[in-house]
Amino acid sequence: LSFLLNYPHGCTEQRVSRARAFLAFKEFNARLYRDGQEKELKRVVDDVLTWLPSVVDANGLVSYWPGSTGYVSLTAWVTEFLVEARRAGFSTDQEIFDRLIATLQQALRSDYTRFITGENYTERVMALRALAAAGRLDTSYVAELARRSEYLNLESSAQVWRLLEVSGNQPSAAREALGKKVREGVVTRMYQGREIYGGLQENASARNGLILPSETRTLSEVVRASA
Repeated sequence: LSFLLNYPHGCTEQRVSRARAFLAFKEFNARLYRDGQEKELKRVVDDVLTWLPSVVDANGLVSYWPGSTGYVSLTAWVTEFLVEARRAGFSTDQEIFDRLIATLQQALRSDYTRFITGENYTERVMALRALAAAGRLDTSYVAELARRSEYLNLESSAQVWRLLEVSGNQPSAAREALGKKVREGVVTRMYQGREIYGGLQENASARNGLILPSETRTLSEVVRASA
């Protein structure tokens, strides 16, 4: 948490990640009966909310820097941040929120083309997850992505598996198939008589760097879905 809170750089993703760390830290503070963080939390979140209008491009996508190309994945992360900020009591720009929601809904369509090269399924799943967080989950797209599980990486498989549970009305066979894929994607090994984590079956470095792939994020999605 200290690393995230003190991270010095300032593109959209870094600002949003820092603010989300503060929002998460607020939950820890409440449980640990700590206070005194509200002023800093407000400053960091307000910084992101002020920055956002400058990085939404003509296609309704959020970019890393003003005037640069926008991406579905970054738009999804920002949308999730806005949902979390609202839940924490912050006032957000409704017009921007609605615009991002509309863009993410467009990204679910089969004829949408503004994806990071090689990551179209990854970004579609991210869009769907953000829409679910905003209460706009379309179960038909969840079912469609579940049927195309052979095209999903481990991170996306875990996210769709969780969304299948959230939607609640999808065939159990689809849930079981995705669950099996997710479980088999995690390597375990024996060490001094105990089963421990041994890595992932897939290599994050083989993916497009613009999606910011990492073993940590993939594993966290596996844990979230499994829980």
